[in-house]
Amino acid sequence: MKQMKKLVCLCCVGLCLLMFSCKPKETETPADTKISKIVVTDQYQQEIDKVYAYQETNPASYLHNDVYVYAYYEDKTTKDVTSFATFSEVDLTMLGEQEITVSYLNHEDTYILVVTENPVVRITLSTSSAKKIFEIGELYQTNGLVVKGTYKSGKEEILNQYTVKITDMNNISYSKALPFSKTGLYDVSIKAGTASANYQIAVVAKSYSSKSTFNLTGFGQSLSYDENGECLYSPEGALFEDSQSKILVNQAKIHSKNEHGNPLSLSYNGSLYTKALEITTEQDFTFVLNQTTDLVLLAGKSMEEQLLFSTTEGETWSQYAIGNLEETMSVLWIRLDAGSYTLQSISDSVLIYQIEFNYVEGEPSSNITGIRVDTTYAKLIYELGEYFNYSNLIVIANLTTGGTESLRPTDWTYEVSQDGIVKEANDPFTKTGEYLVTITYRNHHASYGIIVQNTSKNG
Repeated sequence: MKQMKKLVCLCCVGLCLLMFSCKPKETETPADTKISKIVVTDQYQQEIDKVYAYQETNPASYLHNDVYVYAYYEDKTTKDVTSFATFSEVDLTMLGEQEITVSYLNHEDTYILVVTENPVVRITLSTSSAKKIFEIGELYQTNGLVVKGTYKSGKEEILNQYTVKITDMNNISYSKALPFSKTGLYDVSIKAGTASANYQIAVVAKSYSSKSTFNLTGFGQSLSYDENGECLYSPEGALFEDSQSKILVNQAKIHSKNEHGNPLSLSYNGSLYTKALEITTEQDFTFVLNQTTDLVLLAGKSMEEQLLFSTTEGETWSQYAIGNLEETMSVLWIRLDAGSYTLQSISDSVLIYQIEFNYVEGEPSSNITGIRVDTTYAKLIYELGEYFNYSNLIVIANLTTGGTESLRPTDWTYEVSQDGIVKEANDPFTKTGEYLVTITYRNHHASYGIIVQNTSKNG
């Protein structure tokens, strides 16, 4: 009996080995066989043949700025593979044309790099008359900006030909051909030759009605200042009040002299400021707002100056740093809903020269017929594992007047769904296929489609 059991076991093992040996082996198809070609393009996926760079006096790495490499697949999809592609060596010290070979997996493309003499070795910016505060919906403009170039010979002249690159605080590029759709600080890089210089601009929420200004220049003319130019002022009522806003404080310190003992005299956007209000770490100011308000504060320039806003009932403070926008001035802006708020400095003190209240009672949401989305620069093709990205999506409100208004990303919400099933907003894509993105603003909706693919999957 034991012999029979052993024989049966041996037969089973042999049968399993036979089945396994007969099973066809799975062959892996290299991922690059799905690629039809690679193409060198600009940031908008437009194919390029020539790229220009300036001569370097010493050997330097070629960074192939503004050159992108896209892989085109047999299923008609594309993928940005710039960070994975390799570029042939470039000698930036040599003038003339050089052919650059770009490689990705087993595919190649070429373009011509034209190295020209670098005439500008240094540029300086004069921004005192330049526009530095923009509203949502406005286009960037260089009006008032003066760019001066210094040549190798030492000659200086004002430049009219230069490139402009705009990036937000997350270092995401923003096209100057598009109206601003997001509030915040933006860095503007001006480049001519290999020289560059930067300055900052701010984009604030648009105000649709009246505004009121608490201008400290004309404030406290009858008050007495000591030899240091300081005056402690204890207002009997509100420090400032109009029909929609109020500033309350037990005691305020007002300055008429700077830290050097000279009379205050600061110029900003054509206005002269001779008084400043000091906000310290110990002193709290209460702002009472009757409606949604864009609050804009002009302050002395210092990277160390920071202010805190919070609801007076809450314990959690939100921090807002003042951004430097001018040689002598900085700007803080914040949109606040109706309510009571506390303002406090978290540095030793912040000098405020002007407080502006922009009342936002007539927002376009009450005067719109619908919304639409502009996906020209939006990300439409995703890979498995990526997260949904709306940074370059523009949402536009159609007004009853026939005009349009770009909406801020904080104004609208989005929902990503596949076959009616809504994806969690903070989760990456886990399934390939077509998805529907629905944008909602008040009772208005607009949708567009995106595709999630898996180009790394073996064929």
